[in-house]
Amino acid sequence: MEKYSSKKIMVLDTEYETSPKRLLAVAYLLYTFDEKWNKIKNIEYIKYPESVFKVDENGESFKYHEITNEFLQENGVSIKSALDNFYTSLQDVDILIGQNIMTADIHMIRKEAIGENLWFGKIRESLKGKIIYDTMLAFRDKNPEEKSSLDSIYKFLFDKEMKNHHDATYDC
Repeated sequence: MEKYSSKKIMVLDTEYETSPKRLLAVAYLLYTFDEKWNKIKNIEYIKYPESVFKVDENGESFKYHEITNEFLQENGVSIKSALDNFYTSLQDVDILIGQNIMTADIHMIRKEAIGENLWFGKIRESLKGKIIYDTMLAFRDKNPEEKSSLDSIYKFLFDKEMKNHHDATYDC
């Protein structure tokens, strides 16, 4: 870990609805080293105008994320605000880590950021300069015979069941 002590590391996870695909939460942990490792936790839930989008609380993805419309309306921020805050936090990050980060998390951020005119010229360019480490791909490379879902990796590494899986902050 010594070689990483001069780096700022972000561990990222999102929660999203699958039909239609909409971002529901952006969570990340920021790690910096100053004599010891320091951690800053951030999670933002997204609230959309009800005329634009509502979570299907009977849908398949709701069984996993369990984020209700009422919760989002009470605790959420606009998608633009969440993406602006993510972009700001991303600025001095050296390494970005996540489980299935490219095809899930960054894909969902990209989709929403394009709609808010924050992808090209902002978030996309900032991501280009980062080392992006996908834990799922790394685990598959080292353990091709094992399942590579986050809960399976956790079980493999710690020999216990993962609690609160699909809570974006806990998944980080």
